[in-house]
Amino acid sequence: ACVAAFPDFATGYYELGLTEVQLGEYGDALAHVKRALELDDNPDWRPDLLALRFHNGLASKSEIQHALRTETAPVGLATCMLALLDHSDPAQRDPQFVLDTLRDGAGLFAGAEWIWEIETVARIRIEDWNGALSALGSHFAPPAVLLLTPGAFDFVRALVYARAGRGEAARESYARGMSGWNALTGGNPAAWANSDVMRWRREAEAALPR
Repeated sequence: ACVAAFPDFATGYYELGLTEVQLGEYGDALAHVKRALELDDNPDWRPDLLALRFHNGLASKSEIQHALRTETAPVGLATCMLALLDHSDPAQRDPQFVLDTLRDGAGLFAGAEWIWEIETVARIRIEDWNGALSALGSHFAPPAVLLLTPGAFDFVRALVYARAGRGEAARESYARGMSGWNALTGGNPAAWANSDVMRWRREAEAALPR
């Protein structure tokens, strides 16, 4: 509705693209972020464009790694790190590179309240379940910076608990996740079939003790 009413409003296209990212609609998201940048060449949006090109097979893993060596904005770095962790093709992921980036850029990331989320996903990807549990710590709500879709968070926690041998806690987290899922999807779960929420839900279900 926003972009229809204001077709030259760059932020409308950018926010539409970010919404489509949450739904896993990476092709549409790329088109809308590109349109946003055509209208307003905002440097803060460039990492999103690169990450979306990567998800759509139009940028290489080495381009993301180069961005992580040269980008200085913490949120831009987070966007590129998540791309290396959450690509649909496991061969395109590089969780160890992400962990090295977190370690080497400790000063740059000081005070960033999303570090634990990136570290948790990286440790999940290398199947370091105790490390992932430690990274989760006492964080029971997603950070303000939108990385994983917030509805995925309880499923991530359920997965980590299950793989770390904490079955009862895993089931409790999964139940919370399903309650959130039912509210989130609003009776139309098919619209969320490609979302990261659904992907993390499946991973949690595969890990839950029988």
